Amino acid sequence: MKIINSTNNTYVSDYSSSYTANYTLILSNANSITPRFSLNKILVQDNETTLLREKEILIPLSIIQNNSSLESIVLYLKDVVGLKFSEIARILNRDQRTVWVTYNNSKRKNIKQILSKNTIFIPSNIFSSRKFSILETIVLHLKTNENMTFTQIAESLGKNYRTIWTVYRRAMFKVNYD
Repeated sequence: MKIINSTNNTYVSDYSSSYTANYTLILSNANSITPRFSLNKILVQDNETTLLREKEILIPLSIIQNNSSLESIVLYLKDVVGLKFSEIARILNRDQRTVWVTYNNSKRKNIKQILSKNTIFIPSNIFSSRKFSILETIVLHLKTNENMTFTQIAESLGKNYRTIWTVYRRAMFKVNYD
C-alpha cells in the first residue's frame, strides 16, 4: 500500500497491512481536515489517519486495549471519525439509544484511546451481526482472519489469555451449534 501526502499528492512510502490490496492511506495537514464524514470518502481528522474501504470504516485495534470494546469503538467512531449516533447505530447494528448511553458512559469513565502505528485494523462491518458479542466478534476475526494466537490477541486487547480463550470457545460454540 502506498502512503500519499494529500496536500501535494506525492509518494511518501509503502505501508504493510493485511488490507493492502484495497486501501490507500491518505495523510493530511491540519488545514485540509474535513469537518464532516461521508461513508464513501476517506476521512482524516486531527492529523490522524483513518483507513476506509468503500462504505466501510476500519477500526484500529489499539484503541480497545484495556478498555470496554463497545465503549472504545463508539468513542472512536463519534470523536475521531465524527459520525452521528444514528450512523454509529447503523454500523454496529445497535439501537441509537444504546449507542448514546455507551458514549456517555465512556466519556464519564474518561477512556484514553491510544493509536499505535503498528496496529491491526478491524473492518466495522463485522459488528453488524448480533449473534456474537463485540469481544467475541473481535476475537473470532483476529483468530480466523489475522491468524493470531490467543497470547497475541490477549496482548493486543490488554486482556487475560484465559479470558480470550473463553470468549473464543463461546463464540465457536455459537458457530457450531446455531
